[in-house]
Amino acid sequence: MIGKKVLSFGLAAVLGGALASATIAGGLPGAPALTGSVFDAAAPVLRVAQADDEMLAAMMSEGEPIYQDFCSACHGTSGRGDVGPGLVGNGRLADPAFVYRQIAQGGSEMPGFDGVLSEEELLAVGHYVMNAWGNEYGPLTAETAGIAE
Repeated sequence: MIGKKVLSFGLAAVLGGALASATIAGGLPGAPALTGSVFDAAAPVLRVAQADDEMLAAMMSEGEPIYQDFCSACHGTSGRGDVGPGLVGNGRLADPAFVYRQIAQGGSEMPGFDGVLSEEELLAVGHYVMNAWGNEYGPLTAETAGIAE
């Protein structure tokens, strides 16, 4: 199940990236080592970042079959568009609130899927299109979509 509480994507990206992993493992030259209370204070944040990475990966796995079932007929199996617009490199996907609203409510020719898909499924398929096919538009969560309670 996809949780609603997510560490901000920027912090997760900083703490979850390859540079951060290398820095944590080996340290930056000239930087003080993380030891004792400093390391103890950082450890919970690092665990949250790893959990967020796992949650976002799960959303990609959950979103892909939803996309194939509900979206690929119009947007293409590889997101390049067919009847509907292409999603590969589509700058409109940079706005998480727009993505969620478009999927939930639809557009001029696109049907809305609110009531057909659960909120969790709407978020997962939106997260998928924002990050599949080389797109790197960040997470789609209840918080980033502006629907958090």
